[in-house]
Amino acid sequence: MVLSGVGGGCSGSKLLGLAEKYFGDLSNEYPRKVPEAGGIRFTGSEYRYRNDYIPHMYSAVAVEGVGYGHEDALPLQMANQFIGQWDVTHATTRTAPSRWVQKISHEHGLHFLQHFNIHYKDTGLFGVYFVSNGDDLVNSQGIMRSIQHEWKHLAAAISEEETTLARNQLRTELYQNLETNTQKAEHNAKELLYTGSVRSLADLEQEISNIDHNKLRAAVLRNVYDRDTANVGVGLTEAFMSYHRTRAAMSWWRL
Repeated sequence: MVLSGVGGGCSGSKLLGLAEKYFGDLSNEYPRKVPEAGGIRFTGSEYRYRNDYIPHMYSAVAVEGVGYGHEDALPLQMANQFIGQWDVTHATTRTAPSRWVQKISHEHGLHFLQHFNIHYKDTGLFGVYFVSNGDDLVNSQGIMRSIQHEWKHLAAAISEEETTLARNQLRTELYQNLETNTQKAEHNAKELLYTGSVRSLADLEQEISNIDHNKLRAAVLRNVYDRDTANVGVGLTEAFMSYHRTRAAMSWWRL
């Protein structure tokens, strides 16, 4: 630490007195203890990296999710499975089993879309990544608005039949990710690191079975509806959707 008096008119004794007053309780010893985490604050924001040499617009939009051990973690993962993934190599458009894919797959210059739900220990990210032409603002806003309408459907109108479909999709993904010893070890390590214990597969299956459409709606309503978003665009971002329009569309009048 360096203390200095600039401009004259400051005696050494006065400077010493001020230093003792404001910094006298400081120590040059470090106890080598890891400081406690002071909590996490998610702030809505937007970042664009425009590069016209990149042929498409690569975009991601997410709200703050929940930690791995949170009670809403599995319902949000089920919601993530309900939206799923689509790209132009799929043979299904209007004949797809998903109502949403039937609508989004032939509009707005969309090439690829992947919904994601990432859990960390104390927080998470729930959102979508997509690739589009990036040549028309109306198309970009149309893609985002379609995604937000699907989030609205999850928060207020998803049926028990749709929930059963999402539940079975979640089971399939879960057990596929536990097929090998390496995958099972990774799963157990994450459970232990993030929650302090390891759930048995029977307990995990029971938790999934207990999620009905009301629990799914409530989880999405608490964590997605009317929440700030983090928006990122790379490539042809001239047509990237405005943060303010995206944030304003995160809520609707509901009856």
